[in-house]
Amino acid sequence: MRGAFMANKPRELSEFDFYHVMTRGVGRMVLFEDAEDCMRYLGAVVRYSADLDMDIYAWCLMDNHVHMVVRAAMPVLSGFMRKLDTWHARYFNDKYDHVGHVYQNSFKSVAIHGEVQLLEAIRYVNRNPIVAGLVASCLEYPWSGYRECLGVPVLRKGFVCDAEKALGLFGSQDAFTQFHAQEGDDEADGLPADADAMGLGRDERARSVIEDELGCEVAHALGSLPRPRRNECLKRLKGKGVSVRQVERICGVSRGVVQRVWGRADET
Repeated sequence: MRGAFMANKPRELSEFDFYHVMTRGVGRMVLFEDAEDCMRYLGAVVRYSADLDMDIYAWCLMDNHVHMVVRAAMPVLSGFMRKLDTWHARYFNDKYDHVGHVYQNSFKSVAIHGEVQLLEAIRYVNRNPIVAGLVASCLEYPWSGYRECLGVPVLRKGFVCDAEKALGLFGSQDAFTQFHAQEGDDEADGLPADADAMGLGRDERARSVIEDELGCEVAHALGSLPRPRRNECLKRLKGKGVSVRQVERICGVSRGVVQRVWGRADET
């Protein structure tokens, strides 16, 4: 039973002070209704991080959650996120006449322990809109640091992302874009094995997409449905931003079956 005196789980610390951070709306509530909301939020990110020993290597605003990859000591990061979330909750409540919580608990953080994990975390954040099925390429999405790394600022006054430092990890803009053109490694993107339980995992978003497309009952019974019905459902999931492995894990259908059905769908 969860109680008021239940201690929070201590955050894992990175020896290099690099973290993949996520915060999201309570009950998956939309945090950004329009472009003004996004611009005001990003302005607050710049304002609250300006005087801190902190670098932002990647960021992405989605409708109901935010991702960032940052370098900062945990006390600095915690203070920054507390101020940012408090400011944004007040802004949101005032603008939309909302009463109550805006964010679901405190921010989530994943400690990054090496360069490969760091690069994968940056790619994961920048490719979030692609995985969600919103755009076909990182360049198309206006609310991430990807375009800033190509020299295109989102704000009129400066950059949110520390583009020079982020690009320095890849060596060049060409290497940066080529790396992002490829799908990431599920096992090395800066997310722990229990990320889904933390609200950070790829599977959480994939599960939502699958359930929205098929309905909860069908999604979770997919593996036991008659073959024709199962295959029609699998075809509906193709192109929705979910992977073969995610369908296998969430729906209980072997990857070989998913690959065969999707392959045949391409032939028709």
